[in-house]
Amino acid sequence: MRRCLIRLGLLIGLVVLAGACSRAATTPRPTVPAALPGTSWTLGVQAGTAPAAQGLPTIAFGTDGTVSGWGGCTNYSGSFSVTGSSISITQLTKQSSSATCAPETESDETEFLAGLGGATSWQTGSTDDVTAPGEEALAPVKLVLTGSETQYFTLD
Repeated sequence: MRRCLIRLGLLIGLVVLAGACSRAATTPRPTVPAALPGTSWTLGVQAGTAPAAQGLPTIAFGTDGTVSGWGGCTNYSGSFSVTGSSISITQLTKQSSSATCAPETESDETEFLAGLGGATSWQTGSTDDVTAPGEEALAPVKLVLTGSETQYFTLD
């Protein structure tokens, strides 16, 4: 009887272990991109605060050196270049739009685009590597643009 209980205990332990291993294998963490071209991001934190939930700003780095996205009121585009961990985002222009924005949203967009234009360095990493001061984890993978202000993005 005692042997049966031991075998039953071992069997249950193996089943639990196999279940835990199979779950870990089916939910891989997103990988951190090694380069910016071909990636798209959503703004999570800017200058220490989360942006308004309405129309979160985005940024997409094209493989041709272009950058584009949603600023919160309108679409924008420009150019970027990367050398190591240095970045330059230039020629940012807003697309014309017939939509009207609330003054605070327009102000947030202006601040966002100024932050992009002032970016001098970039870093990607897991949440453990690049977390904004006092923030909860937004996503497993992040992009940080640092310059005139620091902006934290989550991978789309």
